[in-house]
Amino acid sequence: MIMKKVLITLLLGISTFLTAAAQEINIGVVVPQDKEIGFNNDFYKLLDSRLKSLLTKSGFTSNYTGDFYLVPQVDILHEDKLETGLRTMDKIQMDITANVIQGTTNDVFNTYTWSISGSGFSRTEAAKNAIKNLNADSKAFKEFVAETKQKVNDYYVKNKAALIARANTLASTQKFDAALALLFGYPPNVDGYADVEKAMVSIYKKYQTQHCAQMLQQAKAAAAEQHYSIALDIISGLDASSSCASDANKLISQIQANVSDDKEYERKLEEKAIDAYTDLKKEEYRSMAAIVAAYYESQKDNKDIYIVH
Repeated sequence: MIMKKVLITLLLGISTFLTAAAQEINIGVVVPQDKEIGFNNDFYKLLDSRLKSLLTKSGFTSNYTGDFYLVPQVDILHEDKLETGLRTMDKIQMDITANVIQGTTNDVFNTYTWSISGSGFSRTEAAKNAIKNLNADSKAFKEFVAETKQKVNDYYVKNKAALIARANTLASTQKFDAALALLFGYPPNVDGYADVEKAMVSIYKKYQTQHCAQMLQQAKAAAAEQHYSIALDIISGLDASSSCASDANKLISQIQANVSDDKEYERKLEEKAIDAYTDLKKEEYRSMAAIVAAYYESQKDNKDIYIVH
């Protein structure tokens, strides 16, 4: 009975708080592929990776595209051929301008330009070596970062009520992923976050109710094949306020009955439940993050810009 109570209480518990403390301002990186300058995809992949690294180093996250994203513009300033004896090297000078854009309005919130150069045994190699010189160490770049954070924070505070209203409208038409995506980027250390969090949890519960039947069917299928851990993983994703909570409790009871004679397996399930309790708040946040990331992935083909993969 203890095992049953632990699973029902923990795996179907309602978490009303998100693990927001670890969440920073998210700025996605969206890299246009400019065919006119003639670099291959390796160059754009490196640029994408380097910019994400600089954002992370500067206190941002860059886990998904989001409503704010950084779009780099590459301008070639000068190119030379260098004779080194046996081989000729290419040398290139370029500007990389980082444009921070707010997606809904397409407004440019801030810009910063690096002037860099590099050399190599091909034009692309020279350009890639130049990209490696991008850094976040200058005073000017740190000022750009601080200014960008303040502008993003100010935007969310000013538009909090409108964002929540729009998200609720989207949720009312069952566009739950779009609704969560609209609110998810709200910085947790900014005034008004508690209201946004409350709205997200409410929308998330509605999403859970819509999808609970499908999730419960998957859990039943896993349990039927005696994949009880998988079944419990699926059940743990159901909210206790959803319409499937009662059936989920019944399935947990069935699993408990099926494994009651296997003390070692029951012990492992109990450990799993305790772990689930420890991660309960994080799990709700991670689930929302996955929904938001999937939403932006589905939207990328609707943009007029090339996103590096």
